[in-house]
Amino acid sequence: DARYGFPVHVKANFDSNTNTAIKAIINAQQRIWDDQSIAVGLFPIFRDNRTELNLKLVQLVDSPPFHARPELLDDAEDLSCSSNTNPTMLAGKLKHSIQSFNYVSTSAIGERAVFNLIKAICITREFLAESNEQDIVCFPDFIQVQLDGRSGPTTAIRFVIMLSPDTSN
Repeated sequence: DARYGFPVHVKANFDSNTNTAIKAIINAQQRIWDDQSIAVGLFPIFRDNRTELNLKLVQLVDSPPFHARPELLDDAEDLSCSSNTNPTMLAGKLKHSIQSFNYVSTSAIGERAVFNLIKAICITREFLAESNEQDIVCFPDFIQVQLDGRSGPTTAIRFVIMLSPDTSN
């Protein structure tokens, strides 16, 4: 509970539980920023296996969230994740983009796609740790996208992933 300090750990299992947890984290990050001007970053890691996650929320120092500074995303590479995306393959792309540009934007629509994306981020963190490279932090947010064949916009979850700044915890 962020009222008592950071870090905050959210446990999540499988598709629907992870999707619900990410939606709650997005709302909490926005509210904490609006009420207290505190930026909160997400550090997802695997727990016992590849279906259980620990979503660690940490207060960031001198790093406003991307919704507060959308111009930071103007040059970001934008990758997407579907329910059929191989998380390990996406993790390789994420690592390359982060090494090349220091940040990347990824989006997903649907429970399975969000779960695959979180798994890819966890694997990317493992790849970076294996090569003793700087860690990454995520900023999830809701975005509206227009899909072919649909009359109106669809809500997607976007993760901005960047090299990790200093954290207060």
